[in-house]
Amino acid sequence: MHFWNLETLSKALRICLQITFAAGAVITALLWYLLRAWFGWYYWNDEPYYVASVILLTPCGLCSLYILWQLIALLKTIDCKNPFVRGNARGLRRIAGSSFVISLLFLALGIFRATVLTYGIAYIFLIAGFCFVVLAGLFGKAVAFKDENDLTV
Repeated sequence: MHFWNLETLSKALRICLQITFAAGAVITALLWYLLRAWFGWYYWNDEPYYVASVILLTPCGLCSLYILWQLIALLKTIDCKNPFVRGNARGLRRIAGSSFVISLLFLALGIFRATVLTYGIAYIFLIAGFCFVVLAGLFGKAVAFKDENDLTV
């Protein structure tokens, strides 16, 4: 079971997130083209929805990249064997903020075309945002306890 230790899993997850970050950067950069190809095939001439999708999904892609970047930074602190630092609590709050932004953007996209998927994604990112707020609070308390214990030596 030595293979499943925290450092090994952290490194594997970090590599997966880095690959996802690279793929997400390419998709975000080509979003206007990919959506045009999709809309050309699926929706034919629904130009207002295409424009709204490009305008609203581009910031979603950027927020998603920012979330991945913050998670990669958090995993690097695990590799350094020092995860309870103030930077991780700040990073988790930033992830929460980005999740709330994505949720709002998908709600706005739902105005143009209301689908279960659109509102489902908005709901998932809303719940994820609240979870990351709670995790940020927990990390903040853990850092405070760690700092207090470091001073008692």
